[in-house]
Amino acid sequence: MSPGRLMIALVLGTAVLTTAACAPDTEQAAPTDPCRSTIDEASAAAEISRQVELLDRALIVCPTVETFAVNAQRHPTMLGIDIATYLGTRCFTADEEAVRMSRICSSESIATTTLPPTDVPEVVYVGTTLDGREVEIRPRAGRPFDEGIPSVIAEMPGIALLTGCEGIEAVLEQWIARIDDPVIGDEASVYAQQALDVLTYIQCD
Repeated sequence: MSPGRLMIALVLGTAVLTTAACAPDTEQAAPTDPCRSTIDEASAAAEISRQVELLDRALIVCPTVETFAVNAQRHPTMLGIDIATYLGTRCFTADEEAVRMSRICSSESIATTTLPPTDVPEVVYVGTTLDGREVEIRPRAGRPFDEGIPSVIAEMPGIALLTGCEGIEAVLEQWIARIDDPVIGDEASVYAQQALDVLTYIQCD
């Protein structure tokens, strides 16, 4: 582990202890904490592009790595990857200079962080779109995976079990409505095709 990643790991560990010891005060301060409210809003965002935008804003408004980590850990499935890797990657790849030059991204712990080794296996899900194309989907902010599968797809069997055809039809309509989105269009098409496959499997009209 590089010195930078070790430093982030220590900061995150401290953040967990701080959260456990000071939970009541944190809850009380939540409404006036711009860092926490921005990350909470990102977690609730429906559009992935909006979620990334809000997380970038959090990198600007959150005063320290620890503060960002404490609030991000309240939404464990939001980033899809561990916080150290997210910060170590996003701080170098964000288009907005204000993000790259923020206090968090300019901190020594981030500046000395190395990106994951190139020989680390990458999680890639290959799905089929409505028009028969194969599309690669990778974990990123707002796109959590569950054992190598996008959570959106992993959750469909449970939706079918609980709500039957009606529930999966709602999922299908949700993703069909987004296939023209320039950011998430192909991914939405994969999810729509998967919903169609589930409808066929449970023998819906």
